[in-house]
Parts: sequence; C-alpha cells; structure tokens
Amino acid sequence: MEPLIFLPPDHCPIGKAAAYQMSMRGSITRKQAALSRVLALLLFMDSDVGLRLSSTGMSSKLREKCDGPVTDVTQRLFADLQSKNEETRVRAAYELYDNVLSVSRDWPSEKFVEFYNAVSQRIAQLVVTGSGANERVGGLLALDRLIEFDEVDTAQKTTRFASYLRNALRSNDNVVLIYAARSLGRLAKPGGALTAELESEIQSALEWLQSERQESRRFAAVLVIRELAKGSPTLLYGFVPRIFELVWVALRDPKILIRETAAEAVGECFEIIAPRDVQVRQSWFARIYEEALLGLKSHNMDWTHGSLLILKELILKGAMFIKEHYRNACDIVLHLKDHRDPKIRSQVVLTIPILASYVPTDFVEIYLHRFIIYLQTRLKRDKERNSVFIAIGKIANAVGPAITQYLDSIIIYIQEGLAMKARNRAGVNEAPMFECISILSLAVGEVLSKYMEALLDPIFACGLSKLLTQALVDMVHYIPPIKCTIQEKLLDMLSIILCGTPFRPLGCEENRLPPILSFAKGLASHNLHSNTEIALALHTLRSFDFSGHILTEFVRNVAINYVESDSAEIRKASVLTYCQLEVIDKLLTVGIGDPDLEIRRTVLWSLNPKFNRYLARPENIRCLFLAVNDKVFEVKEAAICIIGRLSTANPAYVFPPLRKLLVNLLTGLGFANTARQKEEAAQLISLFVSNATKLIRSYVDPIVAALLPKTTDPNPGVAAVTLKAVGELANVGGGEMRSYLAQIMPIILDLLQDLSSRTKREATLRTLGQLASNSGYVIEPYLEYLHLLDILMNIIKTEQTGSLRKETTKLLGVLGALDPYKYQQISDIEPHAHYINEIQNVSDVALIIQDLTPSNEEYYPTVAIHTLLQNILRENSLTQYHSAVIDAIVTIFKTLSLKCIPFLGQIIPAFISVL
Repeated sequence: MEPLIFLPPDHCPIGKAAAYQMSMRGSITRKQAALSRVLALLLFMDSDVGLRLSSTGMSSKLREKCDGPVTDVTQRLFADLQSKNEETRVRAAYELYDNVLSVSRDWPSEKFVEFYNAVSQRIAQLVVTGSGANERVGGLLALDRLIEFDEVDTAQKTTRFASYLRNALRSNDNVVLIYAARSLGRLAKPGGALTAELESEIQSALEWLQSERQESRRFAAVLVIRELAKGSPTLLYGFVPRIFELVWVALRDPKILIRETAAEAVGECFEIIAPRDVQVRQSWFARIYEEALLGLKSHNMDWTHGSLLILKELILKGAMFIKEHYRNACDIVLHLKDHRDPKIRSQVVLTIPILASYVPTDFVEIYLHRFIIYLQTRLKRDKERNSVFIAIGKIANAVGPAITQYLDSIIIYIQEGLAMKARNRAGVNEAPMFECISILSLAVGEVLSKYMEALLDPIFACGLSKLLTQALVDMVHYIPPIKCTIQEKLLDMLSIILCGTPFRPLGCEENRLPPILSFAKGLASHNLHSNTEIALALHTLRSFDFSGHILTEFVRNVAINYVESDSAEIRKASVLTYCQLEVIDKLLTVGIGDPDLEIRRTVLWSLNPKFNRYLARPENIRCLFLAVNDKVFEVKEAAICIIGRLSTANPAYVFPPLRKLLVNLLTGLGFANTARQKEEAAQLISLFVSNATKLIRSYVDPIVAALLPKTTDPNPGVAAVTLKAVGELANVGGGEMRSYLAQIMPIILDLLQDLSSRTKREATLRTLGQLASNSGYVIEPYLEYLHLLDILMNIIKTEQTGSLRKETTKLLGVLGALDPYKYQQISDIEPHAHYINEIQNVSDVALIIQDLTPSNEEYYPTVAIHTLLQNILRENSLTQYHSAVIDAIVTIFKTLSLKCIPFLGQIIPAFISVL
C-alpha cells in the first residue's frame, strides 16, 4: 500500500505562501514540514487535500531526497554485497553492520535516521528487485546482520524487514529461499511485534503444501516451518497438527532436497511437542509412525526415502516412543540396506549409528554383527567409503568395547584408504578416516595402541591439516602409550615445513642432522610450502601438547624468521606461537610497529598476566605507553589494560606516566567534540579504572566530575559507556561513592524512563546495581526515591526485551527486600513525592477520560490523541518519532473533519513546544 501524504491544496494562498517561504529557506526538517501540513489542514478542513503519491510519480529529485545520505564506504559495501564471491558478500555484510553502528555513534539522530532509512531502501532494492541470486543473497546477508542492530525502532525495523523477506520467499531460487527463511526465523523473536505477519506466513506455507506441485513454493514452505519452529516455537505450536497432516506432500516430493528439509522441519516440530502433554505427543507420534510404515511398504522410492527420513527423526527426537518399536525399526533398516536406490542406501548408512546409540545393549546383542559386516562391504565402494567410515566410528562410540572384535578388519580398510591418499593426494578425502580413528580412540582407548605402529606413518604421510592435528590430539589423550611417538613425528613434520630439516632436540650437535623419517621424505622434497601450510604449522606448534620437549630454542631460531614475513597470516600465527611458548623477544616490537592492525591488536591481547614480570621492565613499559597513542582504538584498549595491570608489578615506574595518561583521558573526555571521541574516551577511562585500581582510589573526585556530565549525553552510546565507567568506579571506590549518590540518582532515574535506547537503560540498571552492591546503598533507594520501585516494576511488566527484564530482576535482588508496611507509611506521608511513570499514567484510561465510555464516539479519538501527545510528543527522548506522531494526528484530523475542534486546546500547545 502506498503512503498517504497530505498537502495543502493548490488554490490555498496560505499553503502557497508556506511552500514559497519553505523553498526560500532551503531545507527544512520533517517535523517542521509535518507541522506546516497540519496547520494548513486545520485552516482548510473542508477541502479535499488527500493526495496519493506513488513511487512512479515521484520526480528524480524527490527520489534522491528520499534515498537519504549514504557514505562512500556504504556505497562500496553495497557493491561488494553484489559480488559473485560468497566470502566477499559475507565480509561486506559484517562491515556494513559495523559501518551503520559507527554512523549511529557519530551522526545526530535525525541525520542518522535518514541514513538508516537509505540503507534499508538499498537492502530492499537488492532483496526485492535484485537482478540475480547473488544480489538478493547479498541483500539478505546484510538484512540478517542488521536484525541485531538495536539503535532504531525495533517494531518498525521488524515489520520492514518482514516485508522484504516475504517477497524473497516468493523467489524461485533455492539459495535465496534458504537465506530468506533463516533470516525470518531469526526475526521471529518470541513476544515480538511480528505475530500477525508470522501467522500469515505459516498459513501461506500450509497453502503451498496443499497446492499443485510448484517446486520453489513447496521448498519455501518447509523452510519457513523449520526456521519458525526454531525461532518462535510457541507461535508454531498451534499449527503443528496441520503441519503433520500436510507435510507428507513434501516428504514424498521427487526432489531429495525438499524431502530432507521437510524431515528436518518435522524434527523441529517434534522438539516443540516433546515437553508438552504426553497423551497428545504419543498420539501424534503413533499417527506419524503408522504413516511412515505405509510409505516404507510402497514401491515408490521417493515415498520410501521420505518415510526413512521420518523414522530417523522419530528415533532422534521422539523421546522413548520408538523403544517399543525398536526391533521393527532395525528390521526395516536391515531390509532396506540392499535397496537398488543409492539415496536409500546412503540414508540406511546414516541411520544405523542412530539405532546403535538408541538402545546399545539390544543393538550389540542382535544387530551389531550384521550391520558391521554390511558396512565393511560398502567400504569397497569409493563413493560410499567416506560416509561408511564415519558411521563405523559413531557405532563404535555407541557400543564401546563391543567393537573390539572388528578392529582388525576396520584398521585394514583405514590403511588401504590412507595408502590411496598417499598415492593420490587430490583424489582422496582423508577427513572421514581421521574422524573414524578419533572416535575409535575414544571408544576402545589403549586397545588401539597395537595398531598404531602400522598406522602412524600412513597418517603423517597425508600431510599437515587441521583434521590430522585433531586426530593426533584425540589419540594422544585416549592412547597415552603412543604420546611420545606422536610428539616426535609431529615435531619432525613441523620442522621440515618451517625450516626444511627434521627437528633437532636441544643439545644435538649442529653438524649432525637427525635422519629424515620415511613419512617425511615427501614433505622434505617440497622446497616451498604455502602460506596456509606454514601458518597451520605455527598454530600446531603452539597448540599441541609437546610436554616433555623444550621448544624455546627451536621457536627462537626457527619461528622468529616468520615474524617479518610478507604474509599477515603468517606473521599473526608466529607472534601467537611466541606468546604461547613464552618467547617474547620481538613481540612488543611487532605489537607496536607492525603495519597490520589485526596483528598489533592480537599481540597485545595475547600478553596475559603470565608475562607481567617481563613486561614490567622499564624499556617494555615505555613501549606499551607508545601503543596508547595507536590510531586503532582496539590497540589502545589492549595497551591500557596491560599498563593498568602492571601498576601492581612495578608501581614506581608505572604510576608517574599513568597519572599523566589519566589527566589526558579526562581532559580529552571534557573537550571531545564528536560522539565517537566521547565514547572512546569514556571506554578508555572505564578500562583504566578496572585495571589500575590502586591508582584510581586517589582520583575518584575528578573522575566523577568528568563522567557525570556525559551520562546525560543525547547520544545513547556515549551515555551507556559513561555509565559503565561510573559502575566500574563504584567497584573501586566502594563506600566513597555514597557522597555522590545525591548527584547520580536523579540522573539514573531519568535515564531509566528514557524509552529511546535499550542500551542506555541496560547500562543504567547495571550501574545502579554496582553502586548499590559496592557502597551498601540498599533499601534506602526505595525510601528516598519512592517512584523507583514503580519504574522497575513497570520495566518487568511491559518490556519485551529479555535482557532488560533480566537486569531489572538482578537489580531488585541487589537492592533488597522492602518492608511493605513501612513503604506504605512513607507513601501516605509524602504523596506528592510519589509520581508515577508516564506510561502507567496514560494507560489508566479512567484518569484520562472520566466521563467517556467506549460507546461514545469521542472515546477512541480522545484516547489516541492523548496517548500520542503524552507518551511520545512530550517525551524529549523520543524525538525521532515526533514527525510520525504529527503525521498520525494529521490523519486523525482528516478523518474527524470539524469534530477535531475540541482537541485544538491540547494539540496547538504541544505542537508549539516541539518547534
């Protein structure tokens, strides 16, 4: 539906004059424009002034005005969102979120709203009218990230995004449908503003399941059901019976993707009904099981496959329902194991481990031998080998030592697979074999050690990979006797990759090199190794358990060469290796001077307290103070945390420059011009306070004096971070903060009633809790500020945001239990001090309209206008909604015509107050 915009009539001289004056003044605010419209409407109420402007009728200039300001960075990111490369699109979506967050901190609220609306319109263009799948997926990725952005009206954002997703779910591209459904599930928060829209989407999904076969619609239907079952299970619960009745259409679809997704959707519905009424649950499980049996008896392969998928979901998520049908289920799977359709055989392989883990004792006693023999025959088929190795591993995990009698043959197949990998590195995937070995290690432990002599060389011959490293970690943990052997072989592999020669133990003569082991000859023949392989070698060197080996000299002599590599990936891996192994000769130099900001940040954050003794040296402290001046804020944060920590290790050398730094930070906070500068200064002070506690105790007064004015900053980010700093100061100052409560509490009470920012209110609640718990200020707040309890109870009753309610509940616990009798006495004595929150006042209709009832035609306009004026227009913290309120009042006046005259006494003063 197109927006309805009211304009003064062309024949209206006042309307023409107003338009002329506005054009002469140049740009005007939306609020002023809305006020001019409503004044013209009041004077010419009998005129037909409604004019509908469609998007096609807009001039190019007006269209450009509606697009709003978009930064150059944002333009580049939207170009990247249309890239054919998936990694580029994902990165652009994350950067777009960071860009929007940055703009929200730096720009005035009205200008930011324009910017955000422009970004939303660009996303809509990609999602709704994108020319290809890449553009639409890029738009959906951006939308998915912005779901988490809370600095705008949540209800409006949710409704807007839901309309974009509703359009995307009508696409014919499967990838677009998957991303759109996933975002819809994330948008469907319980108790949110989307209940009606979600019910509509569920109804549409059920209709698509009933309609004539249209592949994209049917796929979209099961996707929507699956994602909403995850995101909003309470809402979907009412539709579960109809879903169970209609989903069989999708479960028997010719497309395997639709059948598998439909089975996943049914599985999510099982999880919804599992904790509810037992009789209803058992009834539905029984009906679905019977329907699945009918499909398994069918000669249609699609029906059989769909029913097998449902059988798997019943075993996984049907609680104990399948126990009485367990043997029948196992017999069904045995019967289907030699089916002519490869999809059904693959599903049988995936289902066997699930049966094994359901009732392991019955499985071992009756079915283990038959299934293992079957799986071993499937290992001879190249296409099925990978899934079979994983299945055998999972069965071993379920049955434990019972798998021991089959180890000889299983290990032979693993050896054959590893040998094929050695001959054809690119053609064989070793990951399933490594996973199988890991799970076997867990299942049988040291029993596997007798096979390791024959297995280790083929395993290492596959080359270094993350999967190899994880398999070795598991083997070392569960098979201790082979720990030393694995350590030696792995060190040789890493040394060959990093320096071209086998590992030389400490004390080995320099002119005598250890022999190259057979598995490593292939590695040594490669003179060049990729950057990824070198980075992985460095990562393995720092993360693997090499206890019993002294690696300090090896790291100092070999890995140090990579600190100056041209590759940022290798430099980062090398400095992390240095940190882990406590070899930090060059670390500070890299942490301060490396051109890559990610490496500087990583190095400094890696310097944990175990390095304090070394870092506390004067020359190292000087280097760290240089890092405080880094242009990247995250590096400054890390440097201040380390320096604050060192104030206890070397106070004589750290305190003098630290005092100067504190003065600079307080001065910077006082003279900061932009919201970003204020927020960063407050954040650094907060970190300073939490890490340099001994120094801070002497400077509580100037810090409080600098922070308090910023707690009322109109930018929510600045106010929230400043409140966080006040809370940290309360943790340090303790009882000293009591002298500032008279200044802090009125600010806190005002911020708790500021509905414009959830972040600000959360920070306020957390800060009040810290003040109360550290200064002993409990019970007293209720008695000194009688309206505090009403404010807190109102948050718990009315807020939909779970984090706000959680913080409020914690705060109530900190403030302590209040004597209701004493509270009532004080309330009776000081009734004027007990003012109620604005929202509670206007929600009491009896106080608003004493002589009106719902049958009176003035009842609803009175309630609506009074609510708009009292709750929003007179609330300075909600200025971003004032223009929308004025537009709403214009619409009401247009409808009421001359009947709006009784309201002018309320309207005109309110309008004048916001000019």
